[in-house]
Amino acid sequence: ERARAHADRVLVVRQPWFDKESYTAEETAHFWHGGVGKAWKEEIRVFYSLEVLQQLMGRVDACAAEIAERLDVAHLDLRPILASSLENYFDFFHYTPAGAAVVGRVVAAALLTRLPNETSSAAPAVMPPSLAH
Repeated sequence: ERARAHADRVLVVRQPWFDKESYTAEETAHFWHGGVGKAWKEEIRVFYSLEVLQQLMGRVDACAAEIAERLDVAHLDLRPILASSLENYFDFFHYTPAGAAVVGRVVAAALLTRLPNETSSAAPAVMPPSLAH
């Protein structure tokens, strides 16, 4: 409600992540998330598994979509558009310049058009794959 009070339009852009069935050794070498402790204060030696991180992100994403739907706020799912690869991600969450360019194009296009979920409680919006290139 606060966002709607200050904007003509609100769009929730859901956080994608590097989500795959299995990872290569090169890919896992890029992942540092899930550490237990305070990385800015101490050395981290214990990490949650990638499976736990995937489950957590899936739950966070499902909650974000559910809340957006309940509040009738448009939301954009980037996961079908942004391939889970080292071309698009530096690590489990952060984009490379190429990944950021894809996200920028897709979000800009979403802001310039109405998404399917802006007029009904339809499934989360998916932009045309042509925008991802």
